[in-house]
Amino acid sequence: PGIDILTTQDAEGIKKVSINCCTYQIERIEYCDIYGNRVASADLSDYRDVSGLGQIPQAIELRHFRSTGSVVRLRLSGISPFVLKSTQQKLFERPLPKGYKNVYQLAENCEFIEQ
Repeated sequence: PGIDILTTQDAEGIKKVSINCCTYQIERIEYCDIYGNRVASADLSDYRDVSGLGQIPQAIELRHFRSTGSVVRLRLSGISPFVLKSTQQKLFERPLPKGYKNVYQLAENCEFIEQ
């Protein structure tokens, strides 16, 4: 009650996202194998409004259910948007392909697409 669970399944397994119906915030993300056994999960809580970013979880708990059942707890604070300076923007711009005879892009399925 009060939680919507969105589920997707593919050849690798099942992915579930639990969303609080009142706040529309994601509370849990689960990854399961093809038999429905949990492999990993992430619990998100303590959402705070961050200017320019929206609602951000301040507490994240990651679990891995295979082998040792590891748990990692993250506590986030001081979150703010990162604004690039004009000199930093150049780091993220693709250079012109001058001097190259053939330019290829690697696609999602490990295919090379000529540009």
